[in-house]
Amino acid sequence: MPEARPGISAKVERNLFVLCVLLAVLGLGAYQPVFWNFNFYCWDTFLVVAALYHLYKAIVNKEWPPLNEHGSRPFPTNYYCVILCLSFLGRPPVLIVIMPEWILAIYGAVAYAGSHFGGTRLWQRYGTTLQLYLLAYQEYLLTLCAALEITAGFLLPLFSMLLPQYYLMRAILYCRLHLPIRFSMPESAAYHKKMWEIIAVKTSPLLQAVPVLNIPVNYVKSWFNFELVQPEHIRY
Repeated sequence: MPEARPGISAKVERNLFVLCVLLAVLGLGAYQPVFWNFNFYCWDTFLVVAALYHLYKAIVNKEWPPLNEHGSRPFPTNYYCVILCLSFLGRPPVLIVIMPEWILAIYGAVAYAGSHFGGTRLWQRYGTTLQLYLLAYQEYLLTLCAALEITAGFLLPLFSMLLPQYYLMRAILYCRLHLPIRFSMPESAAYHKKMWEIIAVKTSPLLQAVPVLNIPVNYVKSWFNFELVQPEHIRY
């Protein structure tokens, strides 16, 4: 489960819990297969709430983009997440993009509920099983989040070739910003590196057979030399 967050107030914890619950519910609505118009509504609302969630964390952490030695302003990760969420607003939705955020929101909501409502009869009857399941499959689910994010990074450029008016800017933001950020964040770095190592092993014979493919691969690798401004206390 996500680590306890020291140094923040009970009110902030409660507000983050409410936002996580909203994201968990909206994620269910976005993935339900019956009412398509409701899917689109939940998709847009999920992205707005996710943007508010990351913006709220940035404000609580007092994350103001600092000046570095070159005079430019690298944004903290939460601001990048806000930009990314807002860039995916509208149709057509790309549901694979919100799956990792949805899973992490469920983790955050269950972690808070388990620590604050664990003694209630309702939680002991229904919530304990879910909490134990998430604890048992934590490694698998967080690895799945990394796999989904990397898969989205492969799919979005393909979509942008077919429908550039919808997907080109989204693909650039996702592949150029989001994936390098997730590769560098302490909470997700190990899972992303694990998935990239698997991809490297699988593609090694092809790269050896067609050496020219190493040119775009090395170019993409350069994206991951990323200057990350990561807060210490509020994470997921």
